[in-house]
Amino acid sequence: MNGLFGDQPIKVIIKLVLMSLLVGFVLKILHITPIGIFEWVIENIAHIINVSFDNIENVIGYIITGAVVVVPFWLFQRMSQKKRDEKIRNRFTDQS
Repeated sequence: MNGLFGDQPIKVIIKLVLMSLLVGFVLKILHITPIGIFEWVIENIAHIINVSFDNIENVIGYIITGAVVVVPFWLFQRMSQKKRDEKIRNRFTDQS
């Protein structure tokens, strides 16, 4: 049992009860309830999910907007590179 609790079980239980008492007292003074904590966690998780999806929409919009410029430029570069490579290849094959 010491491996699970890290100390003698009775000592650990007493420490946990005293810590719970102290934390419960402070939370009661601050008017924080267990349900309030649970609701706060759920609201924040929902907010994080909503913000994440909004950011994903923004990122997809940025990608599409950038692709309108980048893809044609890339295609032009690839085509001109291919023509250059063919000219160089033709020069070397003609000389043989």
